[in-house]
Amino acid sequence: QAREFADEMRVAARAGTIHTRLLFVLTGKFLAFLPQDFARPWVARGEMRALAPHEWSYRHTCFAVARKDVALSAACERFLDELKRAFARE
Repeated sequence: QAREFADEMRVAARAGTIHTRLLFVLTGKFLAFLPQDFARPWVARGEMRALAPHEWSYRHTCFAVARKDVALSAACERFLDELKRAFARE
């Protein structure tokens, strides 16, 4: 439902990064889909709010990819562990 809504909206600006989308929203002249965790500080300060989040939200699937033929470094293993922990909370 959110995807259909987004497809029907008039595009007035394009943003290559999430931070640029945030800046557009903070002007008060644009709407954008932003991840809740990313938007939380601005929402908490009352600088922006979610519009009908139960109707217009959607989820993305995230994948971590690594080569099978290369051993993972300790840093990479730690990063993957943190990703798994973060997404397990959802």
